[in-house]
Amino acid sequence: SASESKLLSSKDVSGKSAKFIQEISKKLNLDQWQSFLIFKSFLLEGYCGSLQDIHNLLPNSVDHSTLLVSIEDYYYRERLYILRCVKQILGYWQDGSHPFRVVYERCVDVLDINTDEFVSGVWKQFDKSVKEEIPTTVETPDGERKWVHQLLLEQCELLEILLLFYKDFLFPPEKIVGSIKQY
Repeated sequence: SASESKLLSSKDVSGKSAKFIQEISKKLNLDQWQSFLIFKSFLLEGYCGSLQDIHNLLPNSVDHSTLLVSIEDYYYRERLYILRCVKQILGYWQDGSHPFRVVYERCVDVLDINTDEFVSGVWKQFDKSVKEEIPTTVETPDGERKWVHQLLLEQCELLEILLLFYKDFLFPPEKIVGSIKQY
């Protein structure tokens, strides 16, 4: 694939790292380039060891698995943080007394949050998450519970974003009622 070619041609990726990134890609159901970017972000923001420590962890199967779980946790936390940021912006962008109202209003403009395209994308993401099935890469009952919990958290955030959006822009009640019935 194009993503795999881009990854393998990158001078930032060694052989061990490329193999590990392929595992991340499979675990998170992302393309390899996205997985590489998540891995880089994890190393910068979520990892407390040295680069040499990473190279020592990759061949060790126990540490390797632990690192993979840490990256998965990091990825899902980041997804929730982004959704919470959007929710914060939608909740306060028109509040004249909020100290960041001007910044939030600018975000709404830059991100085109007040467009049908934005809300359509959020609906698609919500609908997809409701229909999502436990991936085959989840191997334990604890892993299943953790995955379902994460999915429910994301669904709640997406639904709250949609409710905030409709509070300020347009409100088709049948769409909201239909979504609530999906639960």
